[in-house]
Amino acid sequence: MHVHETFLVATTAAEAGRRLTDEAIYHRGAEHIGAHNADVHITQQEDAFNVEATFALPTTGMPSAAARLAGPTLTVRLTQHWESATAEGSRTSSVNITAPGTPVTGNGTLSLRPTGPDSCQLELDADITAAVPLFGPSIEKAAAPALVETIRAIAQEIGTPA
Repeated sequence: MHVHETFLVATTAAEAGRRLTDEAIYHRGAEHIGAHNADVHITQQEDAFNVEATFALPTTGMPSAAARLAGPTLTVRLTQHWESATAEGSRTSSVNITAPGTPVTGNGTLSLRPTGPDSCQLELDADITAAVPLFGPSIEKAAAPALVETIRAIAQEIGTPA
């Protein structure tokens, strides 16, 4: 299932990029979607950085096939590899989301681009795949909103002054 969303952020791209290196952003983003036990690690090399976040997401409200597959909670691993910013502040990242122990994966890109003097956008373009005969499409439909809401929560956090 293909997912494409654009989130407007009320800060400069440079400031948003700086905030994306703050582990607290990902902890608050996880809380925003009802996840718990977030474990976040950010490594930086000059202006580029990597984010590895793992959190537990309750399966209540998910389709029964997904809940049966995962149990009461679904462990989600989110990985981002952000490139260095361009002169105007744009940067891109590969994004990978997995649910270890399940056949669900998501792969795509995140792009951070300036849209004005004090605003930018975070754009998600990804494909969600659930390799489960018969139930794959319904699991993909359940997983896609979780990915979108995770990125939306992060976008809201980076647009909120600390």
